[in-house]
Amino acid sequence: MIADTLATTLGPRGMDKLIVSDRGEAQITNDGATIMKFLDIIHPAAKTLVDIARAQDAEIGDGTTSVVLLAAHMLKEVRGFIEEGVSPHIIMKGFRNAAQMVRIHLCTTCRINTTRI
Repeated sequence: MIADTLATTLGPRGMDKLIVSDRGEAQITNDGATIMKFLDIIHPAAKTLVDIARAQDAEIGDGTTSVVLLAAHMLKEVRGFIEEGVSPHIIMKGFRNAAQMVRIHLCTTCRINTTRI
C-alpha cells in the first residue's frame, strides 16, 4: 500500500497528495520523504520501508520515493519464498549475489572504476 501511494507521486506527472494530520492540519506534497513522515505504520515490513526512506533522506536528501518503490518491489518478489518457508538468510544471499552480478556487469559495460563501487 505504501508503494502504491508513493508510485503515483513519481516523475514529472506525479500527483500531489493531501495529507491531514490528527490535529486537522493539511499539507499538500508529492515528496516521498514528507509523505512517509506522516504515515502511521504498524506492519513490520512497512516499517522497514519507512526506515529505508529515512536513511535515504538523511544520507542523500533525495531519491526517497525511488528507494521505497525498489525495496517494496523486492519484498513483493520474495513474498512467495518467505511463505514457502525459505530462510531469509538464503534470500539475502540471493540479493547479495544479484548485486555483485550487477556490479560486474556495470564495470565491464560502462568501464567504471571498480575501486569506488
